[in-house]
Amino acid sequence: MLAGAVGWCGLAGCDPGWERPLPVEVPARSDEGALEIWTGVPCVGVTKIEYLFRAEGVEPITVGYRARRPQIVERWRFGSPPAGFRAIPLPPDVEWRSFEDLLIRMDGPGGQRSVTLDLTPIADEEAGSDYLVGREWLDQDAVLAGDGVDYALPCSPDLAAG
Repeated sequence: MLAGAVGWCGLAGCDPGWERPLPVEVPARSDEGALEIWTGVPCVGVTKIEYLFRAEGVEPITVGYRARRPQIVERWRFGSPPAGFRAIPLPPDVEWRSFEDLLIRMDGPGGQRSVTLDLTPIADEEAGSDYLVGREWLDQDAVLAGDGVDYALPCSPDLAAG
């Protein structure tokens, strides 16, 4: 299983040797069976959101959303594009719970931001109002309190400055 891997690409390209002091985490949960992604802080200028679903022994599936103009995104559900985005057609019968992990890529003015999420604990539990961040279930206040301390959210101002 692929879990916790994070990549960072900026306008100058990817630098796999560069290490951030904090891991990048994207809060996620299952809400009434739908995969909900929350960036914690708004991501400004996003033009594309792409999902790469992966599982051992299964062909990866890539789906996503595109916007004609840069948008602000913060919270959305898989299968329902955020406001201002149109869906890239989904393959028939895509069930997010059947995959082990999810690589999320967002294109915007600072380049591409990529975060990998372990889907197994999310698929196994209806968390109510809590979000999985790393290996912990946290409420919204705790998610925001951990940004810049225990981890960085994908569009954290600390990442934009770094």
